Amino acid sequence: MAQFQGTPYKELLDKAHSLGLQAIQTEMIHADYETPFYAFKATVSMTSGAIFVGHGEANNNNTSSMIQPHLLRMAETRAIARALRWATNSGETADEEFGGNVSASAPAPEEDIQEAAPPAPAKVAPAKSAVDRLLAAEKRLPVKYGERGELFLNNLRRDYETEDLAFLVERQAQKALDAIIEEAAIWDAEA
Repeated sequence: MAQFQGTPYKELLDKAHSLGLQAIQTEMIHADYETPFYAFKATVSMTSGAIFVGHGEANNNNTSSMIQPHLLRMAETRAIARALRWATNSGETADEEFGGNVSASAPAPEEDIQEAAPPAPAKVAPAKSAVDRLLAAEKRLPVKYGERGELFLNNLRRDYETEDLAFLVERQAQKALDAIIEEAAIWDAEA
């Protein structure tokens, strides 16, 4: 049986970064721990304001035995890969979207024949999520407060163990944003 080969996840992520990836958010939309079956929705936001959504699912029938202990993560990874495909205009299925026992004559999982190529980016207004507000504050802080603002941002990145605040989940982003607002109020009062 011939195996499908698609675009590696790393290539999709690298290309998305080069095109202005701003944030990736995921949401579990279904979890059946007994079957097991998991489904995720991933939302990719670009600096252009474009938003792309992808869905991914994983169960024992569409994964290899090596992946089956990791179905939850595979479902999330598939959703992200699919959203990244739309964002990067990649018509080739991502490696992670293929199941464990797919033959060359079978259609790719989650693929609809009419979806051979991703649709053109929709003109969607950027969401006003905590991540979006945090990224806007991240740009303004060094401009308004100079070195002091940059040092504070570096400490936030260290505290959240990330080089890019865009990858914080919504709850973390809101907490970081609250810390920025609180610190900026103190600096303004001192001025």
